[in-house]
Amino acid sequence: MVEGLRKVFLEDQKMINRLGVRRVDIEYPEDAIDWPGLFVQFRPSSVSWTGINPDGFTLNDSSTEYTKFRRGSFEGYFDLSILALSSQERDRLWDSLVELFLFGRDSPATAPFFDTVNSHDLVALTILETAVEPLGDQSSLGTPWDPNILTYEASLRVNVVGQFWADVYNQKLLPLSAITVRPYVEGQEVFPPNDDQGIWKGLGDPS
Repeated sequence: MVEGLRKVFLEDQKMINRLGVRRVDIEYPEDAIDWPGLFVQFRPSSVSWTGINPDGFTLNDSSTEYTKFRRGSFEGYFDLSILALSSQERDRLWDSLVELFLFGRDSPATAPFFDTVNSHDLVALTILETAVEPLGDQSSLGTPWDPNILTYEASLRVNVVGQFWADVYNQKLLPLSAITVRPYVEGQEVFPPNDDQGIWKGLGDPS
């Protein structure tokens, strides 16, 4: 999520000129040079193994040893906090975030965000784009560097679901590109499309 948001707000020159975002991070920006910024927090609501038998095996580089892995899934949400020094900065960022999640997939300007999220190597993340949830806004006195500066904040929530594959023995995430699902054991003869015993419909059907 952070990598994708940076593609839009910190690397696109038009967005930089219009919004002036200086930082997108999972750490709260404490220096004046980092405001306005986006503070990103992920909160999982469930994490579980997937399927009746979540275990699988993948060949290691040696092609003679296998790694046992499990398929997992999760649900949760990202809370995105806008931190600004004026109400105009806050409101422009708010509008841009809402536009990003509700309409951004078909926009060339924000397509890099979705491309980054969809191509992550370790987590298959799906953003539920049908709605964003406002969490409120506030104006208060004080910043981490000056207690006399007025700040303007607002937060919204985006729900997500995802999948991952993890090594059973060391719990490390496996690259998604390394996972190949086959309906047979390595070395076993592949079923033909029709062996007179019904049409073969397993995963990876060679037909």
